[in-house]
Amino acid sequence: ALAGVAEAGVDGEVIDLRTLMPIDIECIAASVKKTGRCVILHEATRTCGYGAELSALVQEACFHHLEAPIERVAGW
Repeated sequence: ALAGVAEAGVDGEVIDLRTLMPIDIECIAASVKKTGRCVILHEATRTCGYGAELSALVQEACFHHLEAPIERVAGW
């Protein structure tokens, strides 16, 4: 678990994508279906990056399981 996360009462999962192609959308979808949420963190810019594409893929695969909008955290 991430340091401080459990103490804050947050229950979450971290998926570290080892490769971008092929993308393991099944693993991501299983987590979203379990948690109902998705936060995408990457170092690139917020727009026109891989995080935006990943957000679209998650939206397509998990629309009915999302309890909140997909959030993106990006670099400058």
